[in-house]
Amino acid sequence: MKQEAKDKIYFLAGILVVISVSFLVNPNFTGASIFIEYFGVSDQLMDTQTGKMQTLITLAQPLLAELSQEEKRIQVASEIINSTDFAQGVTDFHKANLIVPVPSTEINKVKEAAKKEAANFQSDLTCLENIGLNHGHVMQRDFILISELKYVSCPNDKKNLFVYVTHTFFEDYNRKFVCSQDSDKLFLVKRDTGFVNTDVSNC
Repeated sequence: MKQEAKDKIYFLAGILVVISVSFLVNPNFTGASIFIEYFGVSDQLMDTQTGKMQTLITLAQPLLAELSQEEKRIQVASEIINSTDFAQGVTDFHKANLIVPVPSTEINKVKEAAKKEAANFQSDLTCLENIGLNHGHVMQRDFILISELKYVSCPNDKKNLFVYVTHTFFEDYNRKFVCSQDSDKLFLVKRDTGFVNTDVSNC
């Protein structure tokens, strides 16, 4: 009986050690397969990407392997959207841009157009599929999502720029590029005045 009791004590002690080590490795990881922390427009995660939206995303098993399934990619995209604020991030990024003027009268139009980015991100699962294919075999991986606005001349009207978001994933531990995807157009902006048009059909 004494030996059996000792064995139970050793077994429980071993479990506690494993739990303690897991906590020390990642104190923010609560046992779920995904952890997300949004930093907004900042340089906190990658100082080489300063002034862009930055998000830390930790994915673990079994979710990493399950990204081969479309429903799981949709689930992860929803988690990212719910944990970030792309609409405010797009607005903050545009207000700080050095490409076009930003009249205060146009900010509300930008905010309204920026609300579409959540749906844009949800509709493009390219990078999450890529992550599943190339990282689905590891136990856990930390990624940095960098999101930024791009300003491109309209093909038929050089006075207008169309604005969209590019989302780029990097591995956290070595800053290695993973995948990039472009969203649909959010709004148009006059190159000289900064006036915003939320109707992108003419570009």
